[in-house]
Amino acid sequence: MIRQKAFYENSELEWLHLANNNISMIAGDAFSGLNQLRFLNLEGNQIKAIGARVLAHLSRYKIIRGETSTACATYIFNVN
Repeated sequence: MIRQKAFYENSELEWLHLANNNISMIAGDAFSGLNQLRFLNLEGNQIKAIGARVLAHLSRYKIIRGETSTACATYIFNVN
């Protein structure tokens, strides 16, 4: 699980690779404070769904998600 405000102290992050970390849940405000984030890779985790509250902090981003029989690949790109 990615806990609430997990990256809050790292507001300058632009790229965040969390692939293959056995993540199954993401807290609602896990990505809050990541104002500079341009790319987020959640590929190869056990995430079944991403809630609207999680995405509220990433409103400037486009989400590209592809699923295979064994994994879910989720990429979030800055579209500005």
